[in-house]
Amino acid sequence: MRNYYLKCHRARVSSKWQEIVSGENDVTKSAEQSEVSLLGEFYELLLTVCHTEMQWCSKVFGKSSSASIVAQLLLEVALSVESGPGFLIQSSLAGTATEKLSSLTRLYASTQMFVGNLKQAIENDNNADKIDPDLLVKMSDAFWHPYISILMDYGELETEALLTALGDIPLDAHDVIDLVQLLDSSVKKLFDEALVSMNRCQNLTGML
Repeated sequence: MRNYYLKCHRARVSSKWQEIVSGENDVTKSAEQSEVSLLGEFYELLLTVCHTEMQWCSKVFGKSSSASIVAQLLLEVALSVESGPGFLIQSSLAGTATEKLSSLTRLYASTQMFVGNLKQAIENDNNADKIDPDLLVKMSDAFWHPYISILMDYGELETEALLTALGDIPLDAHDVIDLVQLLDSSVKKLFDEALVSMNRCQNLTGML
């Protein structure tokens, strides 16, 4: 019965997600929707499923099994759904290095918030400690693994973004006074950009 439940509800949740992606269930949705906002909607869908199915499973399968079954459902949905987290994260990273880093920061923050909310939702179940640790590891991998290849190139992205920002600093001056003023503003610009990079690095990598 458990396998039948997982199969049926995985298909139902996947179908619901495809409706969201295509915009069939929201007539007010714009024609073009960013992957960043779609990723947030995917996470909202999973959290809704978590809350509703936890209650249903506790009645049908028993309180002691509900958290484990719902966790397995969320994992299977995340790994099998079309236009899932991996697709959205990869396809959103287009444009200049600065644009990629901007998208990456928002995507990462969205994932971080979702994981925190999901953890809280699961821990609210008194039998969350009965979930197989291997299942929890697989869930973590499903949501964080898409970032690995991107963060491997993170240093190059930051370097490119910083060089582009510094390249926009004007250094042409007609006299010494103008040159001094330009250099003064350039130093401020340099420190401002370095601070932005450091904050971003802290948020994305913990300064590793």
